[in-house]
Amino acid sequence: MKILSAHQLQFIPWLGFFSKIKTSKKYVILDDLKYSNLSFQTRNKIKNISLDNWTWLIIPINKKSTGNLFSDVLIDEKNKNWRSKHLKTIHQSYSKTKYFDEVFTDIENIYKSEEINLSKFIYTFIQYGLKTFKIDTEIFFQSTLHEQGLSRSNKKSLLLLDITKYLDCDCFLFGSNANKYFLDQEKNFFKKDKVHYLFQKYNHPKYKQIHPGDFLPNLSFLDILFNCGKTNSVKYLEKSEINKSIL
Repeated sequence: MKILSAHQLQFIPWLGFFSKIKTSKKYVILDDLKYSNLSFQTRNKIKNISLDNWTWLIIPINKKSTGNLFSDVLIDEKNKNWRSKHLKTIHQSYSKTKYFDEVFTDIENIYKSEEINLSKFIYTFIQYGLKTFKIDTEIFFQSTLHEQGLSRSNKKSLLLLDITKYLDCDCFLFGSNANKYFLDQEKNFFKKDKVHYLFQKYNHPKYKQIHPGDFLPNLSFLDILFNCGKTNSVKYLEKSEINKSIL
């Protein structure tokens, strides 16, 4: 099967995000949708030394731009210190890890960018993750596909069906919670067009984290890079299991 998956951009995403891409032959970044406030588009978790055991890294957003498509949302650069604050928090959290020097310089270089477009800045981190995890899946942008002729008429699951057919794939890989919004009527359209639909089942790997306490999963992918190093991290990132397939 030629598996397609898609998702909106996420800031320094968790391992399951990359595993889903790794599982797919083609992947579409959904950048032609509305911005979603207080989502993983602008924030994510890293482990820290506090009693809470984790903390948020949050990108400040220019509120005047949030009524636009996600691809047009801008970072609020009036908050001059947000980049240095992120780097300080990352440094405090991971400076004692074995692979800190190997990874932190890469992260610093990304933050040195003066890019104010949110999606472009976030995608720089995702490109870094794709390269580090040696993922060679073909990447597309929804906005580009629309410019090339993909119809804008359908929404949600039917839009994903349109994209799957447009990119000549025969299977779409949904996230694990897709059944909450993937209606029976929509499933029938998939069956009619002979397109499989699958659901991701991701088993998060355990590895040694520097801070004491129980293992904390679902953090930003930066956590495994600092704790395990770039080479070893590749070994941990396996393809997602698929727990349902219907034609």
